[in-house]
Amino acid sequence: MRQLQGWRVTTDADREAMHITVRGQAVVSDTDLAPADCKPSVTVDISNRLKHILKIQNQTNAGVKSGRPGGVRGAQVWRKYGATPEADAEMEMVGVASRTQFVIEYPIEEGGKQVQYMLRWVGANGSKGPWSETESATIAA
Repeated sequence: MRQLQGWRVTTDADREAMHITVRGQAVVSDTDLAPADCKPSVTVDISNRLKHILKIQNQTNAGVKSGRPGGVRGAQVWRKYGATPEADAEMEMVGVASRTQFVIEYPIEEGGKQVQYMLRWVGANGSKGPWSETESATIAA
């Protein structure tokens, strides 16, 4: 690919025909980020002591798909200890998951506590998609 891109005789039309990057052309528009029918879906694996493994998929009106939608940098992972949050302000951001799994390790003092998770897709420029459903899990002590 590098050789093809570097040759002076390779034109943009040639690049398009070979389905390789055309220089100066936008790769993905942030307007494509997380349409209304697209949000993260998360399940929590609690089988390990003091560890939650979040498994993230893309939920659309057509069903759940693996991976993330185009234009998405990752999924913001938010949590709240205790009862289901009633407002975004009750949650704290844990991080951004750029892969389909996100691991959170807890100190021993957190064992036995209930945690509520919510996620949302975020684009490269910081634009945010809709919230996932709340997923609840107990920290195994």
